Amino acid sequence: MMTEDDRKRVFWLLRKYSSYTAWKALGDAFQAFTDGWEYAVSHVQPPLDSDDFWVEALKSFWKGREGFDRGLPLLKQGDRYIFRNKANWLIRHQIKYAFRLMDPVEYVHDWMVNKEEIYNAHLRVEQYKIFFCITERDNASTSATFDSETVFWTDTWPRHLDYSQFSFPYQLPDVPQPTKITVDTGKEIPVDGIWEPEWIDPAVKKNKVVTLRSLFTSVEPDNLQKGCMNYLVAGTIAPPYQDGMQKPVMPVRWRLIWQDTRYTDGTIPDEEKEYLAPAPERRPNEMDGVLRATAGEECPRAGYWQSQDGKTETRFYMERESFADLGSGYGLTIWQYVGKSRRTE
Repeated sequence: MMTEDDRKRVFWLLRKYSSYTAWKALGDAFQAFTDGWEYAVSHVQPPLDSDDFWVEALKSFWKGREGFDRGLPLLKQGDRYIFRNKANWLIRHQIKYAFRLMDPVEYVHDWMVNKEEIYNAHLRVEQYKIFFCITERDNASTSATFDSETVFWTDTWPRHLDYSQFSFPYQLPDVPQPTKITVDTGKEIPVDGIWEPEWIDPAVKKNKVVTLRSLFTSVEPDNLQKGCMNYLVAGTIAPPYQDGMQKPVMPVRWRLIWQDTRYTDGTIPDEEKEYLAPAPERRPNEMDGVLRATAGEECPRAGYWQSQDGKTETRFYMERESFADLGSGYGLTIWQYVGKSRRTE
């Protein structure tokens, strides 16, 4: 189940990942990569033929720029064309193509006179491409991207890249109160925004009707469950939801939490100045009940820590001691600080 702190984290991430500031950064990174590639192609000796493999790749990257060149100005006006498949496919396909061509095992890049520059530019593209998690899905049957397990690793994943620019602010804003606007799996999303899934828990025998239809009752059932918020694009089909790797994919009712009307007045919210800011340097205080770390990291504070991913276990860690991986099958074990004294369940 999602805690209120989890909901704040996800709400912040989804607004950030769907922002003009974030997508402009991705567009700039891809432009820098394309410019570097074009410089390499035009300065290699001996000159390349017009139909050379690397020249053809450059032409493909130019197509990727088309999606940004049209989509970013529209997004700045509140038109989210860049999230749609027509524009998104151009961008996503070329970023995937760049990833394949930059594989140093499969391809040799010694012909590039500015190889280091291109490597660095490509790394920046890879760091930003996480924004695709909120865009329109190719298959309407694909389950929503974010789930209640996802929230425990979004701020530090993947570990091999520097995601400090995606850090959370010291004080997360509150999540708005849910609206009365809902849409069920398989129906068309009416507005862009952040939506939260709801479903009947059949394991709780307080409601005999456990289908999605029972959500239409005027009285909210007492076995109603809520999952992780997702950003859904207007005009697309509401996806099913999976609340974790080992859970079933199921139809849900999506409830609108926040309608995305940004940029329609021609302004960019002040909040976006924080989106790409460096991580705040702070040491968690004794009241920080959501301090988490991943297996392999050094313990930032001595005390008892509890695993959060299937195998519930509480251990005492000394400061700078490495956290253990319990091998639960969900990836690296997440540990949460519970205090100086052992917490009993």
